[in-house]
Amino acid sequence: SLKKATMAKGKAPSAKAPSAKKKEEALTEAELEGLTELVTRSVALRDRLRVKSRFAASDEVRALLADVGVEVRDATTKKATNSSTRWRWRRKPALTQRKLGGGLVVKTLVAGTGAKATKGDTVEVKYVGALQHTGKTFDSGTIAFDLGDGDVIRGWDLGVQGMQRGEKRRLKVPPHLAYGTAGSLKGKTQIIPPNATLLFDVILKQIN
Repeated sequence: SLKKATMAKGKAPSAKAPSAKKKEEALTEAELEGLTELVTRSVALRDRLRVKSRFAASDEVRALLADVGVEVRDATTKKATNSSTRWRWRRKPALTQRKLGGGLVVKTLVAGTGAKATKGDTVEVKYVGALQHTGKTFDSGTIAFDLGDGDVIRGWDLGVQGMQRGEKRRLKVPPHLAYGTAGSLKGKTQIIPPNATLLFDVILKQIN
């Protein structure tokens, strides 16, 4: 858990294929066929979830497809009898990255929708945390906390602000906004060394 109390201080392509420019053609015919099959199965899964009114899971599948450059939309034509969706390739949007105060770096990986999280909101976040210098994952899970109240490390209070539901960000958190010179222990095991820069992939699931 990231809460301080538990830590020591411190997609199918449309008729229009991707650009024909040779320098941008990265996929072989076999790779494209495999990816097409994967996206087709993913879209079918999204349709089944929607039929069962499991829209949160359905939207998560759509977000995963968007991350690899596939846009899925609800079909609007009467001809769409076998599927409730249509999909096409699109250029994967450029990642936006900005540096906040104190050296915190925030990179948006997947855009969200709806209201933005602000100080005082109770947010639910899915996360994976890793050490920058080794890439080793030290923690993952889902956590709910009051944004800006100091329930979590300072890097999270700053980095999660402004996120929208479904948005995915990568936070590069310097030591003084994480666990500082003490690092963090789990029992007697040092899971986060002193003065460690941390990387978090975070997805905002809910805002209350």
